Amino acid sequence: GTLLHVAAGPGGALDDATIYRLMAVLRENSASEPDADGRTPLHRLCAAREREDVDVDVAAARHALLERLLRDAPAAAASQDDKGWTPLHHACAGCDDDAATLEKCRALVEA
Repeated sequence: GTLLHVAAGPGGALDDATIYRLMAVLRENSASEPDADGRTPLHRLCAAREREDVDVDVAAARHALLERLLRDAPAAAASQDDKGWTPLHHACAGCDDDAATLEKCRALVEA
């Protein structure tokens, strides 16, 4: 995967400033680039369970990243990984019924 895949991984892996800097330098098509498992950064972001102790600024940055990925690569919302899962499958799997997961699901359905 790419640095964007890392940024989209489990909450707290990167701080909010790093996420915003990364978003500022994204190259064309990086949002739709799959990793070795066929997952795009959107798949990884949706699969990541947000930690309860994650900083509010990091949570906001991760939400901005979700919006950016959907804007830059809207087709990624329907793309399937090597197991046939879409980002929505990942967001719903093990859903904790928390606000971050529900927001991911809403954004994906509206995409």
